[in-house]
Amino acid sequence: MKLDKVQVTHFRCIDDSTEFKISDITCLVGKNESGKTTILQAIEPLNPQNETHAEYDLTRDYPRRHLIDYEEINKGRAARVIRSVWSLTDEEVKLLEAEFGPQCLTSRTLEIEKRYEPGIFAEVPLNEAKVLMHFAQEAGCIQEDLALLSNFTTANALRGGPVFRNRMAAWLRWILGWITPPISPGLRA
Repeated sequence: MKLDKVQVTHFRCIDDSTEFKISDITCLVGKNESGKTTILQAIEPLNPQNETHAEYDLTRDYPRRHLIDYEEINKGRAARVIRSVWSLTDEEVKLLEAEFGPQCLTSRTLEIEKRYEPGIFAEVPLNEAKVLMHFAQEAGCIQEDLALLSNFTTANALRGGPVFRNRMAAWLRWILGWITPPISPGLRA
């Protein structure tokens, strides 16, 4: 993957950098103490060389002038520090298609975020209808179940859907286990 764009928010002296492009050569220009190093420090946890720099620390990194109002401003959610846009290489697209089926992507770019909580949050642009059909075919589902499945465009839409038979029922329980909230009582798989 190649990093294409970045936006830094709620990090030290930066409230919002606005989105900016990253090229093979990117130069940050500004006066002393204007935030050039801070931008680099905000980006580093996306791919840290030192694991101690893998996460943000709310007390150290959140803008101090807003720290007392953190809960009110963010309404119980962890504030986003970085939003990044990455382009996929041909090889990465092939790997995803091998796993999720041909033409499973709606775009060759994906977004990755880091927040004031552990982990990375990624949005992979999958065509859920194609992915569902690919998984069902790989599971060996019968034609009748495949025909029913073709009416659904998202995995969430399957909740409370039709009754599926045999291998499709087990597959459906597995795929819906990936999705939160847990399977609703109305699901009949």
